[in-house]
Amino acid sequence: MKCDLHGIIKALWIVMSLMAAGSAAFAAEPAPDYLAQGQQKYQAKDYQGALADFDLAVNAAPRRAEAYYWRGVTKIDLKLAKSAITDFDQAIRLKKNYADAYYERAYAKSEIGDYQGALKDLDKVVALKPDHVNAYNERGWVKTQLGDHRGAIKDSDKAIALKPDWATPYRVRGDAKNKLQDLGGAIADWQRAIQLDASFAQILNPEIDKAQAALKTQAHAGKCAGELITTSGYVINWTEWGERYGIANPFLIISGPEYQGEDGKTPYYGLYNFPHLKDAGNISLTGCVPQQRSPYRGLKYFSEVYEVQSVAPH
Repeated sequence: MKCDLHGIIKALWIVMSLMAAGSAAFAAEPAPDYLAQGQQKYQAKDYQGALADFDLAVNAAPRRAEAYYWRGVTKIDLKLAKSAITDFDQAIRLKKNYADAYYERAYAKSEIGDYQGALKDLDKVVALKPDHVNAYNERGWVKTQLGDHRGAIKDSDKAIALKPDWATPYRVRGDAKNKLQDLGGAIADWQRAIQLDASFAQILNPEIDKAQAALKTQAHAGKCAGELITTSGYVINWTEWGERYGIANPFLIISGPEYQGEDGKTPYYGLYNFPHLKDAGNISLTGCVPQQRSPYRGLKYFSEVYEVQSVAPH
């Protein structure tokens, strides 16, 4: 049988043409960009729709870090913090120094109360991006939850330096100053936060009122404390104790019905570490009680660590 080479070549050309045409048709109708679609829905606050698209994006490209990142971000808004952390874990595995994924994972960890884990992630963020203003602000807030109020102030200072017109770091710094009994500083920061963002007024105005009232109480009690410490010869010991624990205005004299002598009528002096006095808001300051009326010699103090220290009576 004679071989029709020309016919074979023609047939191959037809097949190749059809394949090329098919490829062109496929290129004219590209697969949906699920990641972009999800981002658009997320911006429109259609979080359920965004999540569905990000699921498709992950299935279509399981090694694309951004797909996991955006799915995690969406899950945070849907109150699915634990599941979000799993997505951020995968995003970081695929993209080692993914600063934004570390930041969002820190936020998710703080949502479930894992403040130490959040702090570790935020440390990583600022190491990767020293100008990440959100990370400094969030780390300041996390430090307040961990009781590191001075560290919180430093981070808030940095956030404010990077973005002076952002209200939130002022609110965080004010909260930290309030914990340290820097009431004047707290009031100033809270007022600045309200100036920059009026939505803070509802939350912060009551706190400002409380702090202003406490300032008046401190002024009165501080005067009493100074008089008592001076006349009792305790000025060196108690001042050094306050400095050792870093308390700027440490001691206040409080007299109230729950702090009376054994007869239930004669008040006695109490020396308190005010920042640790949990029920300070429930104590009414009645002023200095003359020392000679006290059935006790010397001073007392309370703290969260020590029990009431006994003192010798007259």
